[in-house]
Amino acid sequence: LELKDGQFLFERIAALATEWSRRAAETDTDTPRLGLVVGATDPIALTKVRAAAGDSIWILAPGVGAQGGDLAAACDAGFNSLGHKMLIPVSRGISRATDMTAKALELRDGINDARKLVLERRKQLQPVGEQPDLEKYQEDFISFSLKMGVLKFGSFVLKSGRTSPYFFNAGLFSTGASLRLLGKCYASSIMASKELVDAETGKPKFDVLFGPAYKGIPLGAVVCYALNEEFGIDIEFAYNRKEAKDHGEGGVLVGASMGQKRVLVLDDVITAGTAIRESHTLLKSIDA
Repeated sequence: LELKDGQFLFERIAALATEWSRRAAETDTDTPRLGLVVGATDPIALTKVRAAAGDSIWILAPGVGAQGGDLAAACDAGFNSLGHKMLIPVSRGISRATDMTAKALELRDGINDARKLVLERRKQLQPVGEQPDLEKYQEDFISFSLKMGVLKFGSFVLKSGRTSPYFFNAGLFSTGASLRLLGKCYASSIMASKELVDAETGKPKFDVLFGPAYKGIPLGAVVCYALNEEFGIDIEFAYNRKEAKDHGEGGVLVGASMGQKRVLVLDDVITAGTAIRESHTLLKSIDA
């Protein structure tokens, strides 16, 4: 159904789904988020829905396999700018295969290969020298930080003694909705990083996320949750205490073991780098 403005009804619904989800997240963290179902057999419609819905909405795209949908075309049309946020269910294509395990692995590899090609092609389309627009999660993070009063501009004396034209107070992310969005933005930034995520597998290059005391602790926790909730990535979490505990398990480290593991240190801000250096020394002492 085409509307008076030339937009199709399904495009309008896709845009509204994003807006409804955003509003719900700001007021009620228990409200289920919305997703969309678009057939993989219609890449044109899938492209329009992704454009209308933006990067944050999940799309379920059935139709690959027995129904004739092309996997590569569906991935090109439905993946968001990070190569995520689309589920491709395949039932008969696997259940009717002679070797179901081999078929499932073939489809998995096909999806990963298609994701890689999509990201490479989009990178090539970026004009040389042109600065890319902010990603949706970056815009959300900046606007929400300003709205919550977390990010302020002026003249501020930092702990290091230096004067800064801005101040970022992550402690003001003090509601369930704001913490959920905070974790989602950090998780999106991590998954968009070439340094932190393997381009071929789409999996992080680290095993444990470490949150230095004190603000790094809740931040690390919500980011670990968001990585699992938004991207299906299950990462271990650990943090430290400022003072060693002399009872119970004792020591200054809490959570996952980090010896012989790759560790990502996550904190709210870096000014003089004191907390990062202290964390590095601590992690080095346990052979992380």
